[in-house]
Amino acid sequence: MANKTKLKRSQLLFYALPAVSLAMVLLPMQVLIPKYYAQEIGLSMTLVGAVLLSARILDVFTDPIIGYLSDHARGSFINKIGRRKLFVLLAFPIFIISTYFLFNPSDGADWLYLLLWSSLAYLSWTMAILPLETLGAEMSDDYLERNRPSHWREGLGLIGTIVVLLFIALNPQPMTSLSYAIIAIATVGFGAFLLLKENKKTVKKTSKISLKKSFKVLNKNKNFKILIASFLFNTTANSLPALLFFNFTETILNIDQNQSGELLFLYFLSALFAVPIWLWLSNRFDKKHVWSSSMIWAALIFCLVPFIGSDDYLIFLGVCLLTGVSLGADLAIPASMQADVIDYDRVETGKQRAGLYFALWSMCHKLSIGIAVGLAYPLLDFFNFSDQNNWPIYVFYAGVPIALKMISILIMQFYDLNKERVEKLQKEIQSL
Repeated sequence: MANKTKLKRSQLLFYALPAVSLAMVLLPMQVLIPKYYAQEIGLSMTLVGAVLLSARILDVFTDPIIGYLSDHARGSFINKIGRRKLFVLLAFPIFIISTYFLFNPSDGADWLYLLLWSSLAYLSWTMAILPLETLGAEMSDDYLERNRPSHWREGLGLIGTIVVLLFIALNPQPMTSLSYAIIAIATVGFGAFLLLKENKKTVKKTSKISLKKSFKVLNKNKNFKILIASFLFNTTANSLPALLFFNFTETILNIDQNQSGELLFLYFLSALFAVPIWLWLSNRFDKKHVWSSSMIWAALIFCLVPFIGSDDYLIFLGVCLLTGVSLGADLAIPASMQADVIDYDRVETGKQRAGLYFALWSMCHKLSIGIAVGLAYPLLDFFNFSDQNNWPIYVFYAGVPIALKMISILIMQFYDLNKERVEKLQKEIQSL
């Protein structure tokens, strides 16, 4: 039978605390760093988009490497620490150093400077978050209990995001002070993570099958391909408005960065409060339908955006609050479903290869953000976006995301892994 032991809150807290500082870097990389290097350092929007896309592309190649190593790492020292924990802890020094230099550019910083430190920041983020997500999937074999690690991780990640937004709202130039805060919180979070005891049973079932056979099994895993394709479209849909948020509020609503930061704060606060609701719903209804419903909800709310003008601050506030609710589902439910599709692989191979699956998952997440950064800014330049010519911002802030979410919803209709099928797979795993 599957392990149905209820996870302790202390376990979940120690597990999820590193997510606070990791999230504190991720949001600025999407909304602060591009704008800062374009406006303060003097790089063109097109060059900033190209550099950050290049850093993302370079980072994509590290995912399968980290995933493979965290699946195959073995030895007495590694077994004592925990193979997933080892990579999270190794990421810490790279994370704090790259954060400092990226947020505090030296005199004469150019595109090579941005490429170097953004690439190292992405590398450290991968080394930490990929094993962290994998470890969360391995903490429980129960269909419902495995929701909790992802909800705790994403919930604390949202708290980190909210802290960043407070810095933006209270400080018009938050880069230096924010970098110090990230480093301090990371020190506490990664230190607490040391107290987590990793499930040693998973170390004994690491993968020894060839890479060729690995991808044959992946290709047979229909529900994984459906889930990751849907995730790619939906995450790209979320990345575009996140990237263009300040451009939209300054151009359309004519408000300053502090007011925009307050709106973003409320958006993520709404998502944070919504996470327990989505956990409750996904424990009572099919995860596929709950997630699809959240995407439909977001798409409907985004239909209001083309009608928003400079006098519609309150309407846009409502849009932020209501779409924030759906973000809570986007952050937590797909990660829980990812743990479910890995069970099929366990049955087919007899091995635990969660690292490989979460590596591919992470690759899609990064590609979606890279696509948004690499296309949005150049296309805004191409269509001569300005205060007088603002229709492109409506298209890329709301129109394209709506279309992408509808594609994601359509793809998910082919997903057929439910609680009953997962429990059947888990019984087969126990008999291996």
